[in-house]
Amino acid sequence: LEFRRVLFRSGHLALALGDTTTARTWGTHASLRLPQDPNNWNAEDAGMAYALADLLASIGDAREALGAYAKLDSVDFDWTASLLVRSWAERAAIHQDLGEREEAIVLYQQVLDVLRDADGRHQPFVRRIEAALAAVVGFTESSVSRLQVAASPVLRQLSYGYVPPCFVTKSGCLF
Repeated sequence: LEFRRVLFRSGHLALALGDTTTARTWGTHASLRLPQDPNNWNAEDAGMAYALADLLASIGDAREALGAYAKLDSVDFDWTASLLVRSWAERAAIHQDLGEREEAIVLYQQVLDVLRDADGRHQPFVRRIEAALAAVVGFTESSVSRLQVAASPVLRQLSYGYVPPCFVTKSGCLF
């Protein structure tokens, strides 16, 4: 267990030093130590899977990162729910960067459905997700209705002139 942490940390360190090849190698070694079936994962395994997905996204392996984040959808215990919701946000941002609007909208909306009424400490995150969703939708009535998200309180606020704070993705600030 501790050895996997060392592998992921080594991967992130290599990435910080600009060595994506070594980062990928460490990530691969660490991923091989995860149980193949996510239904057999414990919280530590789920955390390691999230770290792997994050490493893949940071390296620029968007498709592999999407697959790694998606494995968290299969984990069946409540104490990893925060990782699951964060993985939706990360996947949405990757889809957005890849120009896959519909996938991004669905995932951003999932995050908002779970966190919309969250306590105050989560509201800055919620506002960033709202801003990202608004940017993907593009503020137009036709795209809002076409994608069936017109009922969203976020989009109603946007139509009344509410402009959420900046949300930064790999492609830059959305506002």
